Amino acid sequence: MKPMETAPKDGKEVILEVESRAGRPGKFLVGHYMPGGHCIEDHPPIKEGWYFWNGCSFDIASKPIGWCDLPIEDTSPPEDVSIDDLVAVGEKVIEMAERIKPVHKVMPGAQAAWSFEDENTRFNVTVTVSDPDPATAAAP
Repeated sequence: MKPMETAPKDGKEVILEVESRAGRPGKFLVGHYMPGGHCIEDHPPIKEGWYFWNGCSFDIASKPIGWCDLPIEDTSPPEDVSIDDLVAVGEKVIEMAERIKPVHKVMPGAQAAWSFEDENTRFNVTVTVSDPDPATAAAP
């Protein structure tokens, strides 16, 4: 990781190492620097700093201690992967989501997990209900 004083402050997304995230030490996130002020005309001004997308809005990164560039890779699907294979992966994730909803009601924080391999690389897929209160989670 590179020292924070060398990090770009031009809005470029980078990998940030933060002192802790959600109380857990040594975590990483994708973030970018925002100069502060009114970034969006009809929103209140923000503080200058490093921000990341928390799933709902941009949140300030807590104590960034290092950074590095994002790896540059072509993210388009490989030509040898059929549309049927892509659809099958999407259907599997949707199935996982449907199965974990009722489990979350009796075991908050439960996860559905699945793995697959592509060209000798193993991928782990985990689905968790993000609503911490099972009473307000959508019914299956």
